[in-house]
Parts: sequence; C-alpha cells; structure tokens
Amino acid sequence: MLKGMDFFGLIVKDLYARRIRYGFALFAVGVALMGAITLIGFSESIKQTVESGLSAGQVDLLALQARKIDPITSRLPQKSIQEIRNIPGVLSAEGYLNDMITLGNGQAAIVFGLAADNKKLQYSDQSRQKALQPEEVLVGWALAKLAAIRQGDILEINFRNYRVVGNYRTNNLIHDGGIYMRLDDMQKLLNIRDQISFIFVYLEKKGLDTDTIVRSIESISPGIRALSFSQLLGESQYLIFFRSLSQIVLLTSVLLAILIISMIMLMAVNERIKDIAIKRAVGWSRYRIAALILTETGIITFCGTLLGLLLGWAGLSFVIDSLRQDVGFFIESSLAFRHFIWIGFGGIAIGLVGSTIPIYYATQVHVSKALKYE
Repeated sequence: MLKGMDFFGLIVKDLYARRIRYGFALFAVGVALMGAITLIGFSESIKQTVESGLSAGQVDLLALQARKIDPITSRLPQKSIQEIRNIPGVLSAEGYLNDMITLGNGQAAIVFGLAADNKKLQYSDQSRQKALQPEEVLVGWALAKLAAIRQGDILEINFRNYRVVGNYRTNNLIHDGGIYMRLDDMQKLLNIRDQISFIFVYLEKKGLDTDTIVRSIESISPGIRALSFSQLLGESQYLIFFRSLSQIVLLTSVLLAILIISMIMLMAVNERIKDIAIKRAVGWSRYRIAALILTETGIITFCGTLLGLLLGWAGLSFVIDSLRQDVGFFIESSLAFRHFIWIGFGGIAIGLVGSTIPIYYATQVHVSKALKYE
C-alpha cells in the first residue's frame, strides 16, 4: 500500500513540479486531435444531413448535368422533367433551379425554384390553402429562425423584392435553411430561360430494375446523368476533399504531438537522472521505472485527448454556425460514437509512441549514477 502511494505520489509531485511544460504537451495533444475532429465531423455532418433529408423525402434518384456533382452548378433543359416522367417505372419527377444568394440584410441562403403547380409551394393562409404567386416566397423554418424573418416581410434578393407569405418544414435541413419561390421567378432572377439545376426522381415501387431506369434517363440526352444518392455522396468532391484533408491533418498533427510529447518527457527524464539512479539503487526495477514514465505520459495524453474532444466539438460547432451565417448552408452536427473511439485510440497512440524513447533512456540509467551525485 505504501509502495503504491509512493509510486503515485511521485507522479503527482512531478506533474505539479513541471506543470507548465506538461501543460504545453497536453495542449499540443488537444490541438492535434481538435483539427481532426473538426474536419472529420464536418464531412460526416454533410453526409448525414444529405442522407437524412433525402430519406425523409423518399427520393430515389437524382438527375443532373453530366460531369457535374454539385447540384448548384448543374444545368438541365426544363423539358427533361416531362421526359423523365414518361419513363415506365417513374412515379413522378420534380425539377429544381437553385442558387446561392445573399439577402439584403447580408444573410446568405440557398434559393430553390419549383414549378408553380408543385404542392410544396402551397401554404396556409387563414385556414385556406393557397398557391404561391409571382414575387412571393416561402422561407424555411431554420432560415426564418436564424435571420428573424417573419410572414409579411419583404426580402431583397439580387435587387428584386419578394414578399414572405409563409414558412415551410421538409425535415431536410438544407432545404429548411433556404427559400422556395416559383420556377419562373427564379429563372427571371438568374436571367436564364427554360433551364433547371436538377431533378428529383421518385419510382413507382421499390424493387424495380433501377439500372434500366437510369439508362432510360441518361438516354434522353448525353448531357444528363442519373445516380443514386449513395453514388452522389461517394463521388462528391467536397466530401472526398474534406476526408482526405482530415486524414492528412490527423496524421500530421499526431506526428507533431508525438514529437512534442517525446521531447518534453525526454527533458523530464534527463532532469531526473539522479532520482532515477537512486530509485534503481534502492531496488526499483526497470519495469517500475518504465511504468512511472508511461503513467505520467498517459495522464498527459488522456487529459489532452479530453481537451481535444472539447475543442473539436467547439470547432465543429463554429464551422457549422459560420456556414449558416456566411454561406447559408444548413447542416446538422453529426459525430458518431466510432469517431470518439478512434480519437481515443489516437490519444493512446500518441502516449505510447511518444513515451518510447524517454522510457528507453530512463531504463538505461545505471545504479552507479547514484554514486556520481553523492
């Protein structure tokens, strides 16, 4: 019992004596993991938001311009909507024209143009269902809440004024953070004719030969491509970029954290050569010396990992809030339990690898060193 108290007492004493230096090491671990958490969380948040939104809308396929993955930059002929509706097995098709705009108050938002007869453009007014009229818009609940937009307000969009007649909720946060207007109004706003951005395709029933329907859609024009949303997410240049960047940041940060931990612990060992030699002289084994250094390193990296999780979560929240304010892109924060597990393993790896050289150096201290300091 006394030996155990002596062992952990030495750890506490050393951690306190070198608290500033060890605090820097702890911070290095936290920052290393923060960057990885933020980037991994951001890419996963985009993926989860798109998946949950599309599953809520029960969309089966997306048709957009060939060689385009970003629906905002895609352009298709408006007549493609009806041509897709005529394909056997297709229940319905909805065309959208969308663009990123900035409102008169500086708030960014995505505007969606839909066909005038689309049911999504209907709203309740004094218990009556009404259809959206020219120069009227519906505002998603998330955007309305963020920008304090109320029914009856006038929104300035690209130097044109539109009256807000109501709000909508779709359970697709990207849409709920945007604005719905009539397709003809949107085409005038962007100064384009007879064009849309993409088409949501709904199939008659599950289990159809989707590949045949995809080929039929793509046969309409060489400029049209149809794909499932799992394909869209898998090919998204943004997600691929952020995933690759997060891996590079994680690897670089971990290596830097290992280097900092190793250097600081090596300095600590070098300063304690006398103490280590004396402990060896009074019967401490090499394994006990190694356990002492490893435990101290483990405490530092454990605290650093917790700090990294907190900083990473705060960083992710900041990025998502900035996207909503500055870009008008609404996504849900999403970090799965497996991500925290991997980050935990990352912290353990930093501690184990970073302590390797200091442990080796400490265990090579010979008993004769104790006599040198007498």
